[in-house]
Order: sequence, then structure tokens, then C-alpha cells
Amino acid sequence: MRTMLLAAAIAATSCHAAEDGDTQAAAEAQGQGAVASIGDTPKDMSLFESSDCEKSGLADCTAQDSQGRKYVFFDGALSRISMNKLDAKPGAALPAGMLFGENIEASKEKASSVFRVGFDRGEVDGRIVYSSNFSIRSPTGIKYALELLADEQNKLEEVVQRTDF
Repeated sequence: MRTMLLAAAIAATSCHAAEDGDTQAAAEAQGQGAVASIGDTPKDMSLFESSDCEKSGLADCTAQDSQGRKYVFFDGALSRISMNKLDAKPGAALPAGMLFGENIEASKEKASSVFRVGFDRGEVDGRIVYSSNFSIRSPTGIKYALELLADEQNKLEEVVQRTDF
């Protein structure tokens, strides 16, 4: 539910069109440790620890990897990767070298530096949320946004990479 609130709270600031300064995300920066990139259509679902995609053909399904990352597929392509502190395995790698539990401002600076994007700031239930616009380009060529969510102590709690298709 909090993720839905996150999307609603930042929709007004993060859904504007990508600008001329679009950034190509290096595979290692986009999802360090992720088994797929935004826009991918994995052929080998055994890369995921769990999945409900076998029967759907990646139409509208979800998967999770061994590190606790959650993947959402829409119309046959990966549209969302998320990881939160509660589900992540110890040592799970986050994009841009961010770390769960670090100050959200430090996480934002790391992401801004690596992806060369700015972030809009918002709040959900009194917690800080940062969202980039849809100007990061995955290795598959799909533009996506990066969202960072803090806990009550302003420490990084969740990272979401999502596209708008």
C-alpha cells in the first residue's frame, strides 16, 4: 500500500517527459546484482528464486530473485524493479552504491552523481521520497525513473526503478 501511495504522491512531479539530457544507465549502475534490466524479456525464468510468470508468458506477472529484489512484468517486458530493507538479503547490492540505512540525502547524492539526474522531493506519510524523471535509459533502451523512500529516521528504506508503460 505504501508503494501505491509513493507512486501517487510523486506522480505529479515524476511523470513529466524526459528531457534532452537523458542518461544511458550502465548495466552495473542500473541494478547492481539484478538479474534483468528495465525493458528486458528474460527467456530463462530459472534466474529468479520465485515467479508466477510461467503460465502468463510475462504478460502481467511478478518474480523475485535470491537477493530479495521484486520484478514486475507488464505486456511481456520488465517494467519495475524494487527492493526494500525488510526483504533484502544481507549484502544485496543497490544501484549507484547506495546502502540501506544510510541517510536518504547521501543516497540521493550517490544516485544523482551516477545517473546524472535530478530528483524531486516529496513526502508520503511524513517520510521523505525522492523521484527522478523518466530520463534514465536502461541497457534495453527503455526510459525509467528512480525512486528512493526513507524510513521514519530519514534512512534509505526502499529503491524502485520503474518505467511508465
